[in-house]
Amino acid sequence: MIPAVQRDHAVRTEGRVYGPEQEKREQLRLEAAERFERGDEATVIAADLRVTERTVRRWRKVRCEFIATSGAGRPPMFGGAG
Repeated sequence: MIPAVQRDHAVRTEGRVYGPEQEKREQLRLEAAERFERGDEATVIAADLRVTERTVRRWRKVRCEFIATSGAGRPPMFGGAG
């Protein structure tokens, strides 16, 4: 059985957040993503969003890996020769 703690209708299970806290965290990630695009430094983003620099670096890494594997920004490839 996984231990869980109830806080303000949010449930924490092994480091994962659910409920309203999850929505808040997702908003922070989206804000960080916009700031990555602008080229803001991780230390500045972390201070402004009140999270650790390590968290910001982890979000950036996950985002970069997703973009690299999803093909985002690449031109479409067409099969066959005319």
